[in-house]
Amino acid sequence: MVMMKELLLLAAVLCVCLHTTRAGPACNNPVYCYGDLLDAVQRSNIFPDSKTFVDRPLKASPEVILSSFTASPPTQLHQFVLNWTLESNSDLLPWEPDDWTEGPSFIADLADPLVREWANGLNKEWRLLGRQVSPSVRQQPDQHSLLPLPHPFIVPGGRFGEIYYWDTYWIVKGLLLCEMQQTAQNMVLNLLSLVDKYGMVPNGGRVYYTRRSQPPLLTQMVDLVYGATENVTFLTEALPRLSKEWEFWMNERVVSVQGYSLNRYAVDIDSPRPEAYTEDLATASTLPLESGMDFSSRWLRDGHTLSTIHTQSIVPVDLNAILCSNEATLARLYTIIGNTSAAAMFEAAKASREQYFDALFWNETEGLWLDWNRDTGNHSTGFYSSSLVPLLWGCSVNTSQHRRVLTSLRERGLLNYPGGLPTSLYESGQQWDYPNVWAPHQWFPVVAWQQSQDQELQAAAQHMAEAWIVSTYTGWKQYNRTMFEKYNCTVSGVPGGGGEYVIQAGFGWTNGVTLHFLSLFPASTVDHPPSLGWVAPVVVLLILLIAGTLPCVLWLQWIYKTGERRYRNRVQQGPTMDEETKSDDTLDTNEHRELL
Repeated sequence: MVMMKELLLLAAVLCVCLHTTRAGPACNNPVYCYGDLLDAVQRSNIFPDSKTFVDRPLKASPEVILSSFTASPPTQLHQFVLNWTLESNSDLLPWEPDDWTEGPSFIADLADPLVREWANGLNKEWRLLGRQVSPSVRQQPDQHSLLPLPHPFIVPGGRFGEIYYWDTYWIVKGLLLCEMQQTAQNMVLNLLSLVDKYGMVPNGGRVYYTRRSQPPLLTQMVDLVYGATENVTFLTEALPRLSKEWEFWMNERVVSVQGYSLNRYAVDIDSPRPEAYTEDLATASTLPLESGMDFSSRWLRDGHTLSTIHTQSIVPVDLNAILCSNEATLARLYTIIGNTSAAAMFEAAKASREQYFDALFWNETEGLWLDWNRDTGNHSTGFYSSSLVPLLWGCSVNTSQHRRVLTSLRERGLLNYPGGLPTSLYESGQQWDYPNVWAPHQWFPVVAWQQSQDQELQAAAQHMAEAWIVSTYTGWKQYNRTMFEKYNCTVSGVPGGGGEYVIQAGFGWTNGVTLHFLSLFPASTVDHPPSLGWVAPVVVLLILLIAGTLPCVLWLQWIYKTGERRYRNRVQQGPTMDEETKSDDTLDTNEHRELL
């Protein structure tokens, strides 16, 4: 145990030294990741979204295109781009999964017919989100930013037309619920193939993502697929790749804090992100992130300015919790295939991490696990929903901590929002802050507490799940059967906002989490009739109006009848003397007019 700790500390020191010298572009492709052409196109704002240009396939090799650009710099840059590139995402082909079925069995157990209709609609979305790369991606890889994945896949949706690492976990979860085991397994095989090539899983399926990763959930995905298929061959072939990915995080993303070896997100890119080039130029900084939470006040020194980002100074509680869970899972999976030495190694790694996890991250006063800030030598302040990851994937969390976290959420009023649990309580304008609600961070506490034996925790899980279910269903009905990547906590059914791009629809992980919640709480209903609280005041108002109007009506009726009676009396009595005189005068006047 001591030897392992010393080795990890040595790795941390070596890693810090390497990080000071290895910064470079996002990838080695001189069109998609660096160079004069990329800079000129993105600065010119030819396309409103920076991602558009770097998702366009090339009509020739990068060398040919750059030679033409250098030899005679174009006066019409937009036309030059159109001449040498194809439409964005034209190398992504639609694909319908072979194993899609009309009615997954769990849907029949849903009590509310409206929920069943909705779940069937979400199941159909898998057919719309299926993609595969065109053959040219494999034949001419340098002319595409897409990575040549071996199998078709399900994408998140919207501008995200390729695979994304941590999104895939909840997509796989939804696919397995919908009995699409082959598609789910192929999704995981795609990610395993990336580990073979890059030593880790990149952020997404584009070359400009290959020097940064995302929360390492591949081990949990393999566990999901194996649990559904019991395919020992698949598991045996996957485990060496999972070990390789773990080694990447322990060698390339390790840092020493108070004598402990911890993990952090740390990307060495010294230029703007190709897919967000204009946005990075505007903030005069490079902003690559691996946390999946891009962006959030969690990573900003002043809480709101992107140029103050200091991700490498933060030791994230969620990342270390995920790795702790991965180590426990790897130990169990290696035991299944009979590799006891590897199982023992990962069991020891988990035990080592357990020694410091609560000591460093748990804050009893706040009732939460909190990030560690290396700049201040203390916990980061403020609530972030990432603090809830250890409830499900952590190191030996006990029931008293679960209850303390629940109390902390209630004290902050975080369970009172109609649209779900907000990502933070800080309104920075970034998309991973208040008032946005994201599917993954609803999932961790709900699943953890739903499987608890504590009734209060179970009730809290149901409350949170039903808030999410009602909100996403309401949005689905109001926005033409659309699911969004994020929602607004303050109003049920309203999509979220903020960040670097407009709200995206689809949406892979939202659908996966929602389907899972429906399977966990099959009695959930969405047919909420409008509140009758308005009835009483309206009735009172009507009574007052009637009470005030009735005397007026009676008075007007009395006047009418009185006038009618007087008229009848006058008709019966004949004209008066004055009326006869007026009649004679009128006759004289008429005779005078005739004479004239």
